[in-house]
Amino acid sequence: MDRTHALNLCEEYLHTVWCIESMKDGGAVALYGLEQHRITLHDYLCDVLEIDHVKSKDILSYLDEKIGFDFSKMPSKSELRNYAEKLLNLLLEEKEKGNLN
Repeated sequence: MDRTHALNLCEEYLHTVWCIESMKDGGAVALYGLEQHRITLHDYLCDVLEIDHVKSKDILSYLDEKIGFDFSKMPSKSELRNYAEKLLNLLLEEKEKGNLN
């Protein structure tokens, strides 16, 4: 596994989720493309990390609870990278424990 690649995927995933949350009042049409991109990123991230696509949803669907992701404001580039580090570390820890296999 290329950690930098996985970290970049985590960062892009988090940014996409933030965009979805900030635009959700625009209705389904406004979100469709972003949601499709999020799904693609989820699948790709799971493939890169070799983790279960369904079990990973327990983490990826609750980013505020699991890594403290703040949906109330747009994260800066450094905040986004820090959240991505937290997400990647959590996913790898849970994989190592056998919870995402």
